[in-house]
Amino acid sequence: MKEMSTPTVIGTLKVFDGLELVVEKKNKIKLDNFVRTLAFGAVHGDVTNADAYRIATIRFGSGGEDTDGNEKTPDVSTDTLFEPMHSEDVVGSGNGIKVLDIKDDANNIIEPNSKIIEVNATISSTEANGVKFNELGLFDISNKKLTHITFDGITKTENRTLSFTYQVEITVS
Repeated sequence: MKEMSTPTVIGTLKVFDGLELVVEKKNKIKLDNFVRTLAFGAVHGDVTNADAYRIATIRFGSGGEDTDGNEKTPDVSTDTLFEPMHSEDVVGSGNGIKVLDIKDDANNIIEPNSKIIEVNATISSTEANGVKFNELGLFDISNKKLTHITFDGITKTENRTLSFTYQVEITVS
């Protein structure tokens, strides 16, 4: 008998102003590009230009609200944000990307068929001051958009350091 599975991919954004959580929201995934990234990542040693499929940047924009201040629906049909304003490499000062297991409080893996890709990025007090961020996306090295989320705007000022944690949970059951 053939075993059937149902995969799910869920994205969650958390934004911190210092230690204070100011945004937590789930989002849309651009599945065609995301699946392509997963597939080529699984065989990266045997694929020409495989690095082109790796998650490379987290990008921030200010086009996630309409003229009345309402959140726009994320656009997963294109490979751009509505209004790109700032980009951070996922590997670098204050930034990172890792794969996590889902564990309980005793550090036991509780979801063996799930993994979380976690991307962390920080916009320091000297970067992007005066910009109101209200959209975000993950992009691979070949500039393909993997995710897009809009959220209530956060204006970046000199006295703010904003930290973004973006998690993509992949489950097969």
